[in-house]
Amino acid sequence: MTKMMQIVNKLGWNDMPADVALDAVQRMINNRHNVIADCCDVSYCTDTIMEDMLSNQITTENLWLDLFVDSYEELCNKTMQDYAMALRDEITSLMMSGIPFSDARKEWDI
Repeated sequence: MTKMMQIVNKLGWNDMPADVALDAVQRMINNRHNVIADCCDVSYCTDTIMEDMLSNQITTENLWLDLFVDSYEELCNKTMQDYAMALRDEITSLMMSGIPFSDARKEWDI
């Protein structure tokens, strides 16, 4: 099983359309890479980032926020993060029905 599919499993997204789930996981990976580079001026390879995402130290809540946090500025935006967490079930439900994350996010204006 690929690491991306392991992340899908960790999130409990097995019943989500594969293209929607994999696109969201790719966004998480890209955002995590961007935040690390923005905060630490360090660049890790994708494999290292995925290993980190699969570790026990990273919760599904952390992964969910990786969909929204793409910079140091967003990392410090507690209001947006709280809103994102509050809408997790609603956005996930839209994604389960085949709506890509970027469209589901727009639906809730976040």
